[in-house]
Amino acid sequence: MLKIKIKNKKENGYILVTTLIAIVFISIIGVSLLRVAYSDYINTNFYIKHRQAYFVARSGAEAVQKWIENKDNDSSVLDGKTTGKIDLGPGTYQITVHKNGNIYTIESIGKVDDVEKSVGVDVEKINNPGLQHTVFADKILGVGNVFKGNNDYTDKIFDIGTNLPSDSPDVNLHQEIIDNVDVEYNMGYTYTLPVWPEEDFQTTYDNLINDTIDSLDYTDNRVDFDKIKNNNNEITINVDGNEDLNIYVNELDIKDNIVVNTNGDGNVNIYVKDKLSINSQAAINEDGDTNDLNIYHYNKDDKIKLSAKRTLNANLYTQSDNIDITGQGEYYGNIFAFSEGSIKLTGNGSGKQSIIYAPKSTIELTGNSEFSGAIVGKELDIKGSAMVYGDPSTITLPGEYEPQISVTWRDI
Repeated sequence: MLKIKIKNKKENGYILVTTLIAIVFISIIGVSLLRVAYSDYINTNFYIKHRQAYFVARSGAEAVQKWIENKDNDSSVLDGKTTGKIDLGPGTYQITVHKNGNIYTIESIGKVDDVEKSVGVDVEKINNPGLQHTVFADKILGVGNVFKGNNDYTDKIFDIGTNLPSDSPDVNLHQEIIDNVDVEYNMGYTYTLPVWPEEDFQTTYDNLINDTIDSLDYTDNRVDFDKIKNNNNEITINVDGNEDLNIYVNELDIKDNIVVNTNGDGNVNIYVKDKLSINSQAAINEDGDTNDLNIYHYNKDDKIKLSAKRTLNANLYTQSDNIDITGQGEYYGNIFAFSEGSIKLTGNGSGKQSIIYAPKSTIELTGNSEFSGAIVGKELDIKGSAMVYGDPSTITLPGEYEPQISVTWRDI
């Protein structure tokens, strides 16, 4: 007999309900996944635009930063200024600049579509490196007992700075120095030299008449000599007005005095191409102001020596790699040494109210030499009965320097 099995209607309903629930569940999961995917897309798109806006803002700030760093630009004109919106890549940026002392604060807003990001950068422009210590040594520091003998440091300032760590084998300090002198280690400081003037020597020369050089005799405030030499005759240099008198000479050979007279803000600049010689009991600008006379010496191989009773009162900028102040030679003013070389104060040689600024040089003070002012050197050795003292806070470096730039970035 043929039997036919008929499905239960209840069973069919159960299968339908289960199928519908599965479809709804899958739909919910699909919608959820779609929402997550869309949310990720929105977030990713926002992140991309946010990063783009950041880099647009930073690029704008960097452009202004570089403009400020350029010494040929008068960056002070930017103080308080806000630019319009400037197109860059996928967006725009807008810059605002404020100046407080030597610090320029740059704020930049970058915008891509409706997403904005702000960045800031502080640019500190140091036009003069200044002096922090009586003496500074970059690579090697040796100081003996400067307090011994008749050296009297009452009411005198003497402190030391160096880029070396205290445990460096290149630091050699007498115990009296360790016990009594403030020493700053690990300074991480770089001293820059003043801007060196380009050579501008001529091959046609003027004549020195009556041992007098007068700025009023030269309409362009310039005079050229092959040689200035005085054996037993004093030379007088007169500057009237506010313009400098520029004297170019191949050889400066001084055996007597040079007197500098200024009437106004003008100074005397002497540019020496080859030989600078100060002999006998010569005195240069002995009773004048140091900053009235600047001497630029171009010959690296020409040794500079001050001995006997020779006196130099000037700002001396030299390429010479060998400078010796000995005997009773006296130097008032400032020595700026541009070459890697040696500077020595020995015997009774002295520097008074002076700066030795030689960040490439080895500086040695020995014997009974005395130095009042500040010293900056690559290597420094003070020994014997040499005496050094000076308050750097009262000393201003003369000359024009390449600006030192310190940059600090920050998010806003």
